Amino acid sequence: MDFSLFYFASADVGESADKYQLLIEGAKFADTHGFAAVWTPERHFYAFGGLYPNPSVTSAAVATVTERIQIRAGSVVLPLHDPLRVAEEWAVVDNLSHGRVGISFASGWQPNDFVFAPENYVNRKEVMRHGIETVRRLWRGERIRRRDGNGSEIEIGILPRPIQRELPIWVTLLAVRKHFAWLVRLVLTCSLTYWVRVSNS
Repeated sequence: MDFSLFYFASADVGESADKYQLLIEGAKFADTHGFAAVWTPERHFYAFGGLYPNPSVTSAAVATVTERIQIRAGSVVLPLHDPLRVAEEWAVVDNLSHGRVGISFASGWQPNDFVFAPENYVNRKEVMRHGIETVRRLWRGERIRRRDGNGSEIEIGILPRPIQRELPIWVTLLAVRKHFAWLVRLVLTCSLTYWVRVSNS
């Protein structure tokens, strides 16, 4: 059985200058004591979990103080972001960690979080599905077509190139039975095989 650390601390820690000491020291301990992974979430605008608005940033910090432990996002709320930027940021973390990253993607559920991308809230599950496909294509070295500042359509890929050929991916879901048909479709269209962090709450 593997053990991991999952951080979800409250941001209500006063004026402490060491808000991330537990994350860093815990990651170093886990790295030298046989733990499998360190997970950090994406949370916005609430004290509970509020220390972790961007798992790529916290994961980059963990990457620089560890050597072997896996570094994972739990989760990246993909409909809040451009998949191009997600792939680019995590390619950096994959290089900093020498190929130790993995991402659990989520569609999101809290309406307030979608101030970043309000147009994606209603269809957030399908937005996530398409986003996962885009992230995987970019990670493998494929190029996608986007419109530039002049209105011209161009082909772009990500740099730096990630260390891992394939990005390890999970999906975080609530109420699996309610979304079973959608889950099957996602597995088939994205060719995903690993599923964890499922809750029926």
